[in-house]
Amino acid sequence: QDYVFLDVEIKYGILQIVEALNFLHSSERILHGNINPASIIITKRGMWRLAGLGFCEKPREGNHKHESFKFSQWTPKHPKMAQPDLDFMAPEIQLDPGGKVCSCSFDMFSLGMVLCAIFNGGHSLLLAAHNVANYSKQLDKLTESFGEVAHRMPLQLVEPVEKMINKDIRYRPSAQSFMMLKFFDDPVVRCMQALDSVDSKDLPQKCEFFTKLAQVIPQFPRKVLYGSVFPVITEQIDHQDMLVLVLPTFVAIVEHSSEEDYKTIIQPEFKTVFNMTRPVQATVFLLEKLPVIMSRASEEDIKVDVLPMIFTMLESNSIQGQEAAISVFSTIKKYLDDQTMRKLVLPKAKALFNKSTNVRTRLNALACIDRLLDSLGKMMILDEVLPFLTEIQVQDVDIIMSVIAIYKHLLSDKKFGLTHSLLATKVMPTLIPHTVLPGLNIEQFQTVVEVLREMLDQIDRQRMAKMLSETPDHQALELRFELSFH
Repeated sequence: QDYVFLDVEIKYGILQIVEALNFLHSSERILHGNINPASIIITKRGMWRLAGLGFCEKPREGNHKHESFKFSQWTPKHPKMAQPDLDFMAPEIQLDPGGKVCSCSFDMFSLGMVLCAIFNGGHSLLLAAHNVANYSKQLDKLTESFGEVAHRMPLQLVEPVEKMINKDIRYRPSAQSFMMLKFFDDPVVRCMQALDSVDSKDLPQKCEFFTKLAQVIPQFPRKVLYGSVFPVITEQIDHQDMLVLVLPTFVAIVEHSSEEDYKTIIQPEFKTVFNMTRPVQATVFLLEKLPVIMSRASEEDIKVDVLPMIFTMLESNSIQGQEAAISVFSTIKKYLDDQTMRKLVLPKAKALFNKSTNVRTRLNALACIDRLLDSLGKMMILDEVLPFLTEIQVQDVDIIMSVIAIYKHLLSDKKFGLTHSLLATKVMPTLIPHTVLPGLNIEQFQTVVEVLREMLDQIDRQRMAKMLSETPDHQALELRFELSFH
């Protein structure tokens, strides 16, 4: 009794009952005969199910165009438990002395009374107390009673429900037409509706649905998200063929979760994802969304779950996986020691560049090497990075500019060990031809020339300093004087 339904739960709950009723009426040609709150079951996940089928009736033999059903009036002569709930029965049977036949509109009246009860504290507008006379009196006041409840209903429901509880069956909508109300045209409701039948969809339909679901996740109330959606997502994750499809939704839930919800609800399930055998596409997606994951994960989670996933991808044979792993090292750099960067990351980045023919992949490898420079020692740069750079022979402008950016980084600090001798004999001879590369625009050309000038200036300074140190003192003084004069 203390349970409070959210508006979206009520909206989707009503839709589920109407869908069930439409199935009975249209597909099975069956009258339910006893729709009331007691015949609606709510599952642990918040799904509403139509039950109480003990009074179902099949249509009479004969004319199927306007199907009719035999039905008995409520009478005090029979046990009340053996009869439909009088408080929700339609009047066409009860008030007609010879009334023994009804149509599907009988159920629609009962459903209308249930909808009124939802917005009336669970109480029917007809409180007959198992008394036919009371039922008749209450029915006469039904319009007035509805007016007192209508203001609590969503505006889009008022007119349709008023028609549903009309004594004249001609005004009552069918279950099928009621399902089409704009009231149900809600992205959260539609996603919940599709989620409820996800197992019956084919793969393309599932792909389309989960893509849309990930976009709608921010609109879900927390209660519905973790009570109805998240359990289904975790179930789907257990299936290898579904993992790639549901991960965007899972990560969207992570992104919009609170710190507490992530720790208590999501993180235990996320561990399963990290520990399971995944398709490469799934791991690549996780790596692409690493900033989102790391914004929620603890340092311990990152070291135990995230880093091993990245290292596994580096060691894999998948170029796509290696590229994704290489691209995230700027994000996880602070969690890695220098030895790991030198012995694992640098060789993989170089190998990825050399093996790949994809420009984007090669650019990512170069960007990774650029980010590694500050973690590498002087000898590692001179022995591993510089020979790698000087051997690059490509005509692609973007790759050339990435190489130039690395050299610019190396020129920024003496600790990197670029001597005037290396610049003059190893570096500049490989860069000068790029100044006449046809694809360079003016800005790129200027950048290349600036770096070359900086290298020349460094050669000038270092070479001059060395020559001065090797010149006799009096000659050196004269030369310094002349240089200062000019």
